[in-house]
Amino acid sequence: MFKFVSMRTSLFTSWIYKLIVFLLCLIFSVDKISAQLPKDTLVINSREALSLNKHLYVLGLDQAVSPAFVSLEVPTNDFFKMYPKEVISFGVAKKYYWLVFTIKNATPNDVVSHFKLNYAGVNYAYLYKSSVDGFHLLAKSGIRLPFHLRPYKHFDTVFPLSLQSGEASTYLIMLDKFGESLSISPQLFNSENFNTKENNIYLIYGMVAGIMLLNVIVNVFLYFSLRQKIHLIYAGYVCAICYWIFAANGFDYQYLYPNYPIMPAISEFISTSLGLVMMSYLIIVFLDLKKDNRMLGYIKMVRLTLLVLMPFSLVMYYGDGALIWVKEVYFYLIVAVSFIAVIVYIVAAFQRAFKDSYKPAWFYLASVSYLAYAIIAYCFILLGYTDERAIAYPNNVQIGIMIETIAIFLGIIYRYNLYKKEKEMLSEQIYEQEKETIRQILLAQEDERRRLAQDLHDDLGATLSSLVLYASNTSDYPESDYLVKISKKALSDLRLISHNLLPNAFVDYGLFNVVQNKLEELNQFSNIHFKLKLAGDDKSLSHLFAVTLFRVVNELLNNVVKHSQAANCILELIITDEQVVLILEDDGIGMKLDEEVKGMGIRNVKSRVKYLSGKINIDANKNGTTTILEIPKNSVK
Repeated sequence: MFKFVSMRTSLFTSWIYKLIVFLLCLIFSVDKISAQLPKDTLVINSREALSLNKHLYVLGLDQAVSPAFVSLEVPTNDFFKMYPKEVISFGVAKKYYWLVFTIKNATPNDVVSHFKLNYAGVNYAYLYKSSVDGFHLLAKSGIRLPFHLRPYKHFDTVFPLSLQSGEASTYLIMLDKFGESLSISPQLFNSENFNTKENNIYLIYGMVAGIMLLNVIVNVFLYFSLRQKIHLIYAGYVCAICYWIFAANGFDYQYLYPNYPIMPAISEFISTSLGLVMMSYLIIVFLDLKKDNRMLGYIKMVRLTLLVLMPFSLVMYYGDGALIWVKEVYFYLIVAVSFIAVIVYIVAAFQRAFKDSYKPAWFYLASVSYLAYAIIAYCFILLGYTDERAIAYPNNVQIGIMIETIAIFLGIIYRYNLYKKEKEMLSEQIYEQEKETIRQILLAQEDERRRLAQDLHDDLGATLSSLVLYASNTSDYPESDYLVKISKKALSDLRLISHNLLPNAFVDYGLFNVVQNKLEELNQFSNIHFKLKLAGDDKSLSHLFAVTLFRVVNELLNNVVKHSQAANCILELIITDEQVVLILEDDGIGMKLDEEVKGMGIRNVKSRVKYLSGKINIDANKNGTTTILEIPKNSVK
């Protein structure tokens, strides 16, 4: 009995010993267990899309360390799972971030998957792969390295991952964007899907570049054709915006300066400032802001601030170490000024649209509203206040830019259409004013002609009549016959001058009779045989219209008499319900138009025809001259 109890006691003691050993092992292995990397394996078993965020963990450390330290010394609970987020915005990065994920190839073939960060601006990205003896460096990328060193030649940060059939591997990726904004959306693609998406992205941005280039070429051409500076400013704005789009996504690094790592670090900030500066010039011209507009001063102040900040973008490259705070201050300044600039531009457009009722401002509001929302949202993303998916390709800002550039171009066309209508209205007003001025001049001339004709007839005519009577009564003198002849000639010339100044027949008989009398006089005193063809009702013409038309006929007939050397001349005057047509044709030597145009006669004819809103056509050759006038009947009341 005693022996049995002793055996049971020994067995119990053995179990207690084993339990104590187990607990001691457990206690001393807690740190080792907690230092294991989190594992949530993504199994590749088809060609379908891969949801990496469900299997990816993120770790932030204050210092740059080795992958061995991350895998052995960092507790598991320091990592956080990315899911359900698709985008992580860290704001201004104050840590070095590590991404951890495990993938397994469950297919019978070797596969190559492509890890894409969806953030082109990371300074350094190091890819480590697990092995039996720890993690080893597989590849490195980033904008601080020459482009040809990238493991995959892509504008974004891309790492190709090769897995043999049945292989499972854990990957560590260290991201260095210390002191700058960092927003990532890691994705994993199989080769086929990645190549398709890659081709689509390059196709989209190629089309964007083509549209932008065409836009620039068209506006430069319009500038040299129309000499309107808005086209040159708009072309510069499109170039700046296009530069920003490609700089923000890394295309500039790939195609413009692949061997100069200093440029990608500063180009995004330079392009942002340059785009907003050109936008300020465009909005001033597009909205036609005058000096008395209060918003003009705010816009110029924003522009000056951006221009001053542009040279300091170099701190984004050299602002490491002790100067890291300078980089942060500059980043916050750029974001703040960009935010303020967008608000100022929107307020200026609202003021012109609502307060001043300037119609093109509605085009600007329609075009910039979505872009303003996208830029403001993007500022919050850069600051880390939201994880909204705004870093995709193309993102909201880029879509907004495309909408804005197209809408503003349509707005410029609308401005031209509006200005064209305003110009036509102004030209019509000026034309009416000029017409009224000519009318007043013609009326004044006719009044003066009437007064002069009356004075000649009443005063000088009476004197000459007395002279003729006196000369007739002194017939005893030998010179009396000659004196009578000269006096009668002077009296006849006086009557002709008075008749030309103010034909009496206008009052009683109308235009046709005056023209007919004129041609009868010319047939008596000139060597040219004149014929007259009349049609229509001359009584339907207003007095001023008839008098003005007679002045035109008289001037043309005087030119024929003085210069044509013709034997025959035909005058046709046709009056219809809509217009008056005058045709004057002679068989002379032909008018020399280059000399005649300079003469006072033709200029008087053209000015009067213009006043009557008519058209004149002169055809001169060696066989004679034909003049055709077409005048709207109701052009002058």
